[in-house]
Amino acid sequence: PLDYNIKQPYGATFNVNLQRELPGQMTVTVGYAGSRAYNLVAAVEGNPNVPQISADGSKFFPAVAVRRNPAFGPIDYRTSAARSEYNSLQLSAQKRFSQRYQIQATYTLAKSMDNMQGQLGFDVNNSPIFPQDPYDRDREWAASDFDVRHVSTTNFVWDLPGDAANPLTGGWQFNGIATLRSGVPFTPTLSGGGSGGWSRSGGANASDRPSLKPGVTPESLTRGDPNSYFDTSGFVIPEQGTFGNVERNSFRGPSYAMTSVSLVKNTRLGSTAQAQFR
Repeated sequence: PLDYNIKQPYGATFNVNLQRELPGQMTVTVGYAGSRAYNLVAAVEGNPNVPQISADGSKFFPAVAVRRNPAFGPIDYRTSAARSEYNSLQLSAQKRFSQRYQIQATYTLAKSMDNMQGQLGFDVNNSPIFPQDPYDRDREWAASDFDVRHVSTTNFVWDLPGDAANPLTGGWQFNGIATLRSGVPFTPTLSGGGSGGWSRSGGANASDRPSLKPGVTPESLTRGDPNSYFDTSGFVIPEQGTFGNVERNSFRGPSYAMTSVSLVKNTRLGSTAQAQFR
């Protein structure tokens, strides 16, 4: 169901940049781009179990718990409880085409944060859309599922030396583009919600998280092996009725690199037509 008093989502985007032309047909740009969004629609367990509050303020869910409304089971609820923010530093340098070549390089240092993943399960695949604790969505405030901290792209065009009038040696062009980026975050979860397909808070769609052993950090568990990306021996199952201490999106997936090059032959046919062979 949908929250009867749902609020209207709204957001704002802003950017500023400074561009400078340098000798040698070179232009450099430094910029900032950001955004803020509020009252985003998010999923939450609408009828969770009622916890006991421990002396330290933490929640404990008894094995036989009572729901907020005992007349109903779990409720897949939509409410305007989410927010997000984005900040980025954007750098670029471009050498315009001259002396038979051009080159452009860009780099973005960005950080996207939110306390929601999406409204439907297939919106994302690296974290559950439901918060672990339905009573405190702000505990989900972390890097967005799509947060890519570093992105660098370089491309170039080079007209190879050759006699333009010669149909065999003239008109050759070498192009390329290379992209490097850091990995996206993800959240380890317990299979089956930690207890028979149900989370400790009673949500049928939520997923409980494990706890890290004392002194263990997400960085120390990351192996990078595609067959065993992180070391599962650093996790423990939390005590029954309590939440695990692994934070949402506290782990990072592998970085990504891609390079593409092409060799192009431009051949002039008559006075107007032109063909390209790749």
